Order: sequence, then C-alpha cells, then structure tokens
Amino acid sequence: MSEERNHRLFKVFFIINLFVILALLILEPVFLIMWLLFLVLGCILFSRKKPEIWRPEVQRYRNKWLLLKKRVFGDKGVEDSRKISFVPDHELISVNAGQQMRYVVDSENYLIGRAKQCNGRILSSLTVGREHCRIIFRKYSQEYYIEDLRSKNGTYLGTRRLEPFTQEMLLDNAELTIGNCCFRFVKKTGSAVK
Repeated sequence: MSEERNHRLFKVFFIINLFVILALLILEPVFLIMWLLFLVLGCILFSRKKPEIWRPEVQRYRNKWLLLKKRVFGDKGVEDSRKISFVPDHELISVNAGQQMRYVVDSENYLIGRAKQCNGRILSSLTVGREHCRIIFRKYSQEYYIEDLRSKNGTYLGTRRLEPFTQEMLLDNAELTIGNCCFRFVKKTGSAVK
C-alpha cells in the first residue's frame, strides 16, 4: 500500500514541477536554473536517505532495458571465456485439481505471465498478471531463483508472499502460487508444454 502511495506522490510531484518549470521558463529563466539545481540536489539527498523507495522503479526500468537490448542485439556481444551452457532440467507442474499443466523452464530468464512475450504463458487464470514473475538461472552457481515483477495478486513461495523485485532461491519440490495457480518446481521427467 505504501509503495502505491509513493508512486502516486512521485506522479503528483512530477506534474507540479513540470508546471513550475514551464512557468519559470516563460517568466524568468534565471529562476528556472536555480529551481532545477534545487530539484537535482533534493533528489540526490532523498535517494541517499530512502534508497528502498527508488529501487523498485530503477529495477523495473533496468529490466525493460535489458529485455529491449536482448531483442535488438540477441546474445551477441555477451562473450565470456568461461561459457557454461544452460540445459533445461527443471519444470513447473500444476498441482491444481483438474489441471495437468507442465512448463519446462527452458531459458535462463524464464518469464511467467499472460503476455505474448512470456516463456510460460498461463492463460487459464485472470489472476495471473501480464508479466507476473520470472525464474532466473545463475550459471556459475547452478541455482534457480524466483522474482515477483510487482504483480497485483502476488507470487508465493510456499506460504510466504515474495517482495517485488527480490530474488528468492528455488529448491527442488518448492511450491509456487502464481495468482491462483499452484505449481511444484521439480526436476524434469517427461514431456511438457511451453
């Protein structure tokens, strides 16, 4: 709740400052320069005092930038002498009654949601967000992590709701609740859907 309130306050702050800047641009450019310096100094001091307020916003735009960079350039330019290949060896199995869904976690950044660009598209539930969460594979430690992408209905690891943009380690047989869909994260056994 406080995060939504902070987001609304940032929007109001931005709109008010936009009007002040336009008025000062028309009336007195010298005061405009002083006002802009005051804003920059205020933002620097505020971000040092309360970095946790800015972190989700920065992470969200960083994720969008990385996704755009990957679409444009692909995996070119990400050369590493210690290349370790990713082999999909885990899957998500639905434990909801009446549903038998399996999703192979087949990429290092496995996006789950209803949007077209998601690797694991869950269309059977409206409680799943467009980009709900993602499973991240870290090559060098060979570990899986899950991260909620500020979804409305939340992502649960066991019975604990994950904080947005905070990565939690995924162990074998971990239970995940994504919206109202329940899954078990297990080693891959048979055929699965994408």
